[in-house]
Amino acid sequence: EGQMRLLTDSLPAMIAYVDQDERYRFVNAGYEHYYNQSKDSIVGRPVRDLAGSERYRQAEPHIRAALNGESANYEINFTDEEGEHKVWHVSYVPDISPGPSVQGFYAILMDVSDLRHSEERVRTLLEHSTSGFIRLGKDFCCEGFKAALRVCKEEQRPTSVEECLVGKDRCFDFRFSPIAEGIVVTFSDVTARLRAKKALEKSEERFRLAERAFQGLVYEWRPNDNFAWRSQGMKDVM
Repeated sequence: EGQMRLLTDSLPAMIAYVDQDERYRFVNAGYEHYYNQSKDSIVGRPVRDLAGSERYRQAEPHIRAALNGESANYEINFTDEEGEHKVWHVSYVPDISPGPSVQGFYAILMDVSDLRHSEERVRTLLEHSTSGFIRLGKDFCCEGFKAALRVCKEEQRPTSVEECLVGKDRCFDFRFSPIAEGIVVTFSDVTARLRAKKALEKSEERFRLAERAFQGLVYEWRPNDNFAWRSQGMKDVM
């Protein structure tokens, strides 16, 4: 037990065990640091009492699921006592001992506020820009760029993500380059290029269908481009 407590106290997370009555039976040092209370004063208290009404409201359905034997993963958003917006990633693992009932569940809480705020700043920048660069810290992570960030961090070589959808209707090309302080990301909006490419493909497909249907001389003529598209029959006679 002493070794387990030493291990859980050293992890950068808040770890607890909650019983069927939704009372804390174990908490690690993360709870002491965040709530500024001793472990002994926390153990035995109801989750609702320690978490507060707003956090408990978001957690309650997941607590119910864990006590029914289902694992749960979710994020909780709240404003702390100092007025700062916080985001926690929470995982519940049910304690299913031999027998028909669940004894309780293990709770693991990690503060991902800085990560989510960084992602939001990047999204905001992309919404109002068509090109530019961003310098990211070594600890930055984003689910959509996980593979590219891994290459930069672990292999220390540039990589790229092309035609990445941002929001509902914009696409960007991204290039990631490792530097000593972290990663530099250059980006450019390629939405117009992709739309033109799709329009061209659609136009070419339309004329291919026309060629097969009429089996003759089919072409598209534009004043500036002359023959913008010609069927094989037209090519043979020209």
